[in-house]
Amino acid sequence: MPRVNLLPIKSVQRNAQARNELLLLVGIGALLIVGLYWWHGTLLADIDAKQTTIRALEREVKDLKEEASRVEEFEEETAKLEDKLVAIDKLKVQKIGPAMLLDDIATLLTEFRKVWLKSISEQDNGFIVFEGFAMDHDDISDFQLGLEKRSRFFKDVQLGPVQLIDNDDVNYLEWQITCVADYSAE
Repeated sequence: MPRVNLLPIKSVQRNAQARNELLLLVGIGALLIVGLYWWHGTLLADIDAKQTTIRALEREVKDLKEEASRVEEFEEETAKLEDKLVAIDKLKVQKIGPAMLLDDIATLLTEFRKVWLKSISEQDNGFIVFEGFAMDHDDISDFQLGLEKRSRFFKDVQLGPVQLIDNDDVNYLEWQITCVADYSAE
Protein backbone atom coordinates (compact mmCIF):
# COMPACT_ATOMS: atom_id res chain seq x y z
CA MET A 1 0.00 0.00 0.00
CA PRO A 2 1.16 3.33 -0.72
CA ARG A 3 1.98 5.51 2.08
CA VAL A 4 0.33 8.84 2.19
CA ASN A 5 1.34 11.38 4.68
CA LEU A 6 -1.70 13.31 5.59
CA LEU A 7 0.02 15.47 8.18
CA PRO A 8 0.83 18.87 6.80
CA ILE A 9 4.38 19.04 8.11
CA LYS A 10 5.91 20.94 5.21
CA SER A 11 3.16 23.48 5.13
CA VAL A 12 3.38 23.90 8.89
CA GLN A 13 7.09 24.35 8.59
CA ARG A 14 6.61 26.91 5.81
CA ASN A 15 4.01 28.75 7.86
CA ALA A 16 6.27 28.70 10.93
CA GLN A 17 9.18 29.98 8.84
CA ALA A 18 7.00 32.75 7.35
CA ARG A 19 5.74 33.66 10.82
CA ASN A 20 9.35 33.78 12.14
CA GLU A 21 10.39 35.99 9.23
CA LEU A 22 7.38 38.23 9.83
CA LEU A 23 8.20 38.50 13.54
CA LEU A 24 11.80 39.27 12.66
CA LEU A 25 10.70 42.04 10.28
CA VAL A 26 8.27 43.43 12.87
CA GLY A 27 11.04 43.31 15.51
CA ILE A 28 13.48 45.07 13.19
CA GLY A 29 10.79 47.64 12.33
CA ALA A 30 10.05 48.19 16.04
CA LEU A 31 13.76 48.58 16.78
CA LEU A 32 14.03 51.00 13.88
CA ILE A 33 11.08 53.04 15.19
CA VAL A 34 12.48 53.04 18.73
CA GLY A 35 15.92 54.04 17.38
CA LEU A 36 14.43 56.83 15.27
CA TYR A 37 12.38 58.05 18.23
CA TRP A 38 15.48 58.08 20.42
CA TRP A 39 17.48 59.91 17.69
CA HIS A 40 14.63 62.41 17.32
CA GLY A 41 14.69 63.02 21.10
CA THR A 42 18.44 63.66 21.12
CA LEU A 43 18.06 66.06 18.19
CA LEU A 44 15.31 67.94 20.03
CA ALA A 45 17.49 68.07 23.15
CA ASP A 46 20.39 69.42 21.06
CA ILE A 47 18.10 72.00 19.44
CA ASP A 48 16.83 73.11 22.87
CA ALA A 49 20.39 73.36 24.19
CA LYS A 50 21.45 75.41 21.15
CA GLN A 51 18.41 77.70 21.48
CA THR A 52 19.15 78.20 25.17
CA THR A 53 22.75 79.07 24.30
CA ILE A 54 21.55 81.45 21.57
CA ARG A 55 19.16 83.19 23.98
CA ALA A 56 21.92 83.53 26.57
CA LEU A 57 24.30 84.95 23.96
CA GLU A 58 21.61 87.34 22.70
CA ARG A 59 21.07 88.56 26.27
CA GLU A 60 24.82 88.99 26.67
CA VAL A 61 25.05 90.89 23.37
CA LYS A 62 22.18 93.14 24.48
CA ASP A 63 23.89 93.78 27.83
CA LEU A 64 27.19 94.51 26.07
CA LYS A 65 25.48 96.93 23.67
CA GLU A 66 23.93 98.75 26.62
CA GLU A 67 27.29 98.87 28.33
CA ALA A 68 28.95 100.05 25.11
CA SER A 69 26.39 102.84 24.78
CA ARG A 70 27.07 103.86 28.39
CA VAL A 71 30.81 103.85 27.67
CA GLU A 72 30.26 105.99 24.55
CA GLU A 73 28.16 108.44 26.58
CA PHE A 74 30.88 108.52 29.21
CA GLU A 75 33.55 109.14 26.56
CA GLU A 76 31.47 111.94 25.02
CA GLU A 77 30.98 113.49 28.45
CA THR A 78 34.70 113.12 29.17
CA ALA A 79 35.56 114.78 25.84
CA LYS A 80 33.20 117.66 26.65
CA LEU A 81 34.74 118.08 30.08
CA GLU A 82 38.27 117.97 28.64
CA ASP A 83 37.28 120.61 26.08
CA LYS A 84 35.91 122.76 28.90
CA LEU A 85 39.12 122.31 30.89
CA VAL A 86 41.19 123.29 27.85
CA ALA A 87 38.97 126.37 27.37
CA ILE A 88 39.34 127.29 31.05
CA ASP A 89 43.12 126.90 30.86
CA LYS A 90 43.20 128.98 27.70
CA LEU A 91 41.14 131.70 29.38
CA LYS A 92 43.47 131.68 32.38
CA VAL A 93 46.47 132.03 30.10
CA GLN A 94 44.77 134.83 28.17
CA LYS A 95 43.89 136.56 31.41
CA ILE A 96 47.31 136.34 33.04
CA GLY A 97 49.53 136.10 29.96
CA PRO A 98 49.13 139.62 28.53
CA ALA A 99 49.79 141.25 31.90
CA MET A 100 52.96 139.22 32.37
CA LEU A 101 53.99 139.95 28.77
CA LEU A 102 53.60 143.70 29.32
CA ASP A 103 55.59 143.41 32.56
CA ASP A 104 58.34 141.66 30.63
CA ILE A 105 58.37 144.43 28.01
CA ALA A 106 58.47 147.11 30.72
CA THR A 107 61.44 145.37 32.33
CA LEU A 108 63.29 145.29 29.02
CA LEU A 109 62.53 148.93 28.25
CA THR A 110 63.89 150.08 31.61
CA GLU A 111 67.21 148.43 30.75
CA PHE A 112 67.41 150.04 27.30
CA ARG A 113 67.00 153.75 28.04
CA LYS A 114 67.55 154.84 24.42
CA VAL A 115 64.62 152.73 23.12
CA TRP A 116 60.97 153.66 23.52
CA LEU A 117 57.71 152.28 22.18
CA LYS A 118 55.22 154.11 20.06
CA SER A 119 52.65 151.26 19.83
CA ILE A 120 52.04 147.58 20.48
CA SER A 121 49.40 145.77 18.45
CA GLU A 122 48.34 142.16 18.50
CA GLN A 123 47.02 140.64 15.30
CA ASP A 124 44.47 137.84 14.97
CA ASN A 125 47.08 135.32 13.83
CA GLY A 126 49.00 135.64 17.12
CA PHE A 127 51.66 138.07 15.89
CA ILE A 128 52.59 141.12 17.92
CA VAL A 129 53.92 144.22 16.18
CA PHE A 130 56.08 146.65 18.15
CA GLU A 131 56.66 150.12 16.72
CA GLY A 132 58.97 152.55 18.37
CA PHE A 133 61.98 154.79 18.27
CA ALA A 134 65.67 154.48 19.17
CA MET A 135 68.71 156.65 19.12
CA ASP A 136 70.88 154.28 17.06
CA HIS A 137 70.99 150.85 15.44
CA ASP A 138 72.79 149.23 18.37
CA ASP A 139 69.90 150.12 20.69
CA ILE A 140 67.40 148.49 18.33
CA SER A 141 69.61 145.42 18.03
CA ASP A 142 69.99 145.16 21.81
CA PHE A 143 66.23 145.45 22.29
CA GLN A 144 65.60 142.79 19.63
CA LEU A 145 68.13 140.43 21.24
CA GLY A 146 66.54 141.10 24.63
CA LEU A 147 63.16 140.05 23.24
CA GLU A 148 64.66 136.90 21.72
CA LYS A 149 66.96 135.77 24.52
CA ARG A 150 65.70 137.17 27.81
CA SER A 151 61.96 137.23 27.36
CA ARG A 152 60.12 133.94 27.59
CA PHE A 153 57.00 135.25 25.85
CA PHE A 154 58.34 136.02 22.37
CA LYS A 155 59.35 133.72 19.56
CA ASP A 156 60.43 134.33 15.96
CA VAL A 157 61.47 137.94 16.62
CA GLN A 158 62.07 139.72 13.31
CA LEU A 159 63.16 143.26 12.72
CA GLY A 160 61.09 145.15 10.16
CA PRO A 161 61.85 148.41 8.39
CA VAL A 162 64.03 151.00 10.11
CA GLN A 163 63.82 154.65 9.02
CA LEU A 164 65.94 157.61 9.95
CA ILE A 165 63.88 160.55 11.14
CA ASP A 166 65.39 164.00 11.18
CA ASN A 167 63.54 166.23 13.61
CA ASP A 168 65.19 169.64 13.79
CA ASP A 169 68.58 169.03 15.34
CA VAL A 170 67.81 165.50 16.75
CA ASN A 171 68.12 162.39 14.59
CA TYR A 172 66.51 159.15 15.69
CA LEU A 173 65.38 155.88 14.14
CA GLU A 174 61.83 154.62 13.76
CA TRP A 175 61.65 150.82 13.81
CA GLN A 176 59.19 147.94 13.70
CA ILE A 177 59.62 144.46 15.24
CA THR A 178 57.26 141.53 14.59
CA CYS A 179 57.17 138.42 16.77
CA VAL A 180 54.90 135.62 17.92
CA ALA A 181 53.43 135.86 21.43
CA ASP A 182 53.47 132.76 23.59
CA TYR A 183 51.26 133.44 26.60
CA SER A 184 51.68 129.93 27.95
CA ALA A 185 55.31 130.59 28.96
CA GLU A 186 54.68 131.42 32.60
